[in-house]
Amino acid sequence: MFWIAGFTGKAAHQPLMVDFGRYAMGNNKEPQTVSIEGKEYRLDNFTQEQKMLLDHCVDLDRKIASCQFQFDQLRVGKDAFLKMLQQSLEEQPQ
Repeated sequence: MFWIAGFTGKAAHQPLMVDFGRYAMGNNKEPQTVSIEGKEYRLDNFTQEQKMLLDHCVDLDRKIASCQFQFDQLRVGKDAFLKMLQQSLEEQPQ
């Protein structure tokens, strides 16, 4: 199951939840569906533009997750270097 978080126009930071259900399954005989804010849609009823917009949402969700992962790594790295600097300064004779 895939989820994508975005923003609706309703309020700042209000998530838009999309459940991709069978979106990624290729050989499934059942219609592929996507659930957006609890409402289910069949992908075979999407226009080309709607499919493109969905693809953008999926891609952007992956990029957001990747950026968050990289941000976490950067934060931990910065904290480690700051700790090493502080230890070095404490060991230095004054």
